[in-house]
Amino acid sequence: MTYSCSPVPAFETESDNCEKSTDARGFLFAFLSLRLTMDSGGQEPLRCRMPELGTGNCLGRRCVAIAILLCCALTDSVFSQTECLIYAESFDSFAGPRDLDDGTYFVQWCESGATVTSSSFCPTGNAFKLDAGGDDPIVFVAAPASACTSFTINFDYSQFADTATILRFAVTNDNSVNCSQFVSTGAVALTAVNGVCTPASHTVSVAAGQSVYWRFDHGNNTNAVFIDNVVVQVAGCCDDGSEHGCCEVGGAGCTDSVIEQCVCIVDPFCCDTKWDQLCVDQVESLSCGSCAPAPTCIGDFAIDFGTLFQSGSVCSMFPQLFQTCQGTGPFISSGTACGGSGDMAMTFASGFPYSAAITHCVDLTEAAVITLSFDYTKNTGTLGPRVDVSLDGETYTTIWQAAVVFTGDGCEIVALDLNVLAGEPQAKFRFSSGSSVSNGAAFDNIVLQSSDVATHDCCDVGGPGCDDAAVQTCVCAVDPFCCETEWDDLCVIGVEFYQCGDCGFCVEDYNADFGDTFVGGTVCDLFPEWFISCEGSGPWLTTGTDCGGAGDPVMLFGVGSDISAAYTRCLNLADLTQAALQFTYTKIDGTVGPVIDISQDAGGTFAELWRAPESPGDDCHDVCLDLSKFTGHPFVLFRVRAGAADAAGSAMDDIQLLRDSACPPPTQSPDIDGNGSVDVFDLLELLSAWGQCAPTLPCPADLDNSGAVDVFDLLELLGAWGTSP
Repeated sequence: MTYSCSPVPAFETESDNCEKSTDARGFLFAFLSLRLTMDSGGQEPLRCRMPELGTGNCLGRRCVAIAILLCCALTDSVFSQTECLIYAESFDSFAGPRDLDDGTYFVQWCESGATVTSSSFCPTGNAFKLDAGGDDPIVFVAAPASACTSFTINFDYSQFADTATILRFAVTNDNSVNCSQFVSTGAVALTAVNGVCTPASHTVSVAAGQSVYWRFDHGNNTNAVFIDNVVVQVAGCCDDGSEHGCCEVGGAGCTDSVIEQCVCIVDPFCCDTKWDQLCVDQVESLSCGSCAPAPTCIGDFAIDFGTLFQSGSVCSMFPQLFQTCQGTGPFISSGTACGGSGDMAMTFASGFPYSAAITHCVDLTEAAVITLSFDYTKNTGTLGPRVDVSLDGETYTTIWQAAVVFTGDGCEIVALDLNVLAGEPQAKFRFSSGSSVSNGAAFDNIVLQSSDVATHDCCDVGGPGCDDAAVQTCVCAVDPFCCETEWDDLCVIGVEFYQCGDCGFCVEDYNADFGDTFVGGTVCDLFPEWFISCEGSGPWLTTGTDCGGAGDPVMLFGVGSDISAAYTRCLNLADLTQAALQFTYTKIDGTVGPVIDISQDAGGTFAELWRAPESPGDDCHDVCLDLSKFTGHPFVLFRVRAGAADAAGSAMDDIQLLRDSACPPPTQSPDIDGNGSVDVFDLLELLSAWGQCAPTLPCPADLDNSGAVDVFDLLELLGAWGTSP
C-alpha cells in the first residue's frame, strides 16, 4: 500500500495568499473539508483529498498544502510509506533458499533441517519442506542503514494434515543473522489442510536500524508442510521518487538542473516541497524546456537488466525501454535460472492485472528482417510467461507463450521471427507473467534486431548476426562477438560446433593434393572445399619443389611479418575407431617448420601435433600421424603453418585423412647397412638378426615388417641383390 498527501488538482491554483490571509474561518473550513479516500483497485495512493469548495480567501495551493499536512498528521499517513519488494524465492534450486546481500537489504536463511523438494500441493514446482519437529527454518531480514518502518513476509503454504506449524517473529538490533536467536511471538498459524495452497502474510513495524526474525515453528509431529513463493517487502525506505525527469511528477526538484533552476526561480514550491503537475506545465509555459512527447519511436533494443540489484519496477529503472508497467512490478532479481548471483533478470509478481512491462513503440517502417530473442525460465506446470504485441497501443495479440510443461535446462533461449511486423510504424511489445499467481517466470537478455535488407546466411561471413534467428541466438549465446561485431569464420564454424545448425562445414574425407595445374592465389581462395581461412602471407601454390614437379603444384608457406598458416575445414571423426593423417613435406635444412596443430574447440585453442625436424635432408619426406586418440570427436580442425614468420622454403602436399585405417608400416630398405648397394654385407646383417624382433628396438632387417627376420625377408633381399635402392 502506498500513502501520500496531496491536494486534488482543482486547488492547484496560482493563488498564494495564505500567509497574508486573516480569514481563519475560510482556512478552517478548507481543513475540515479534507477527507481521506482510497482510490479503487489499490493502484493509486491513499490521499488526503480536498473536495471542490468553490472560491474562497484561503484556497491557494500553499494554503492547501498546509491543510494537507494537518490532515496527514491526523490520519497517521505521514508522507511516503511506499512498500517495495526486495526479495522473492520460489525454491527453483534444490540447493536451498538463496540469501540476499546487496549492501542495503539483507535476507538470510537458517534452514534448520528443512529441505527443497519437488513434492508440493502448490502448482509452482519446488517447495521448502518441513516434516519433523526440529525443522524450524528462520528468515532474517535487515536494512541497517535505512530508515525502514515495516517489513512484510508473504508466502504460500500447503499441508495434507495439520502440522501445528506457527509463524513466529522477533524484532532485534542484529545486523547479521543469528541462527540461535530466540523467536517466540506468534504471528500466523498455518491451519489450512487437505493440500489447499494457501497464501499467508505478516507485517512487522520496526524502528530505523531494527531487523526481524521470522521462524516457521513446525509442531512436534512428522506431518509435512510445504512453504513456497516467499516474498519480502519493506516500507518507509524505498526510493522516494526524487530522481525523476522534469516532465514527470515526483519529489522536489528534477534531474535537469537547468530546467529545475528556471522553474524554481518563479515557483520555489517545485524545489522546496514537490514537483507537481503545475511544475511540469511550467517547464514549457516559462520557456524552460520542452515536455513534448518524442516525435519518433525507438529502434532496435537490447537489455540484460545489468548486474546490480535495484528496488522498484523495471519501468522506473529502465525508462528508456519500458514505457508502462501493469499490475505489480515487474521487478529485477538475481539468482534465477537465467542468471547467477550477479546477473539480474526481470521477474514477475502475483496478482491481477497480470504483472507486465510494455516497451515504448518501436519503428519498424524500414525493416525487412526482424528478430526478437530472449532467455526465459518458469516453474513447470504453470501458466505463462508470454509476449504480446500491439500495433495501435491499445489491443494486444499474443505472439509467444511458454508451454505449461517447462522442459528447458534451467534457462531456455527463444528466437522469434517477426518479419510479419515489417513496415509497422509503432509496434509495442508487452512482456507479461501470463498468470495471476507466482509462476517463477523470468526474462533476460531481450534483444530486438531489425535490418532493411535480408542479412547474410549463417554459413557465410558478414556483418553482425545472420538470417536465421534461431541459429543466430544459439551461436551468440556462446560467442556474443558474432552478434555484436562481426559474423566471422569462427561464427560460421560455431554453427556446427555448437550444434546450432548445419553448414556442411565438416567433411568426412580429406585429400588436399592441390591438383596438377598451377593457378595464382592462396590455397584458401583456390581450394575453399579444403581450407576455411588463411593467415599471414599465403600459403600459395607453387611447382618445382622436391615434393612436386613442373606439373604437380604444392602448398608453399609465405614469408612476412605474420606466420603463414591455413586452417582446414573440420573433420568429422565421430564414427571412427582409428584414423591417421598422412602428407608429404620438404624444407630447407636449418629452418623452422612446417608445423601442424590440432583444435577440438572450433579453433578456440590449438595444440601442436607435429613439427618437422630441423635438418631432415633436402628431399621430399613422407609422414603419417596417428589420430586414434582423437577418434569419436565430431569436430577436429587442423592448422598447417610455417614454423616462423621468416621461415622460407617449407612446402606440403598430398594431405590426406585415412578413415578407419592406421598409418602403414614404414618401408624397410634391403640396403640394410646403407652403403648404397644390396650386397653380401646386407646378407650378413640379415643373418645376424635372424629371429623375432625385439618389440622396443629398431629392426632394419625385418624387410616385410612382419615382426621377425625370416625366410621372407631373405627372399626380398635376394630379389634386390646388386641394386642401389
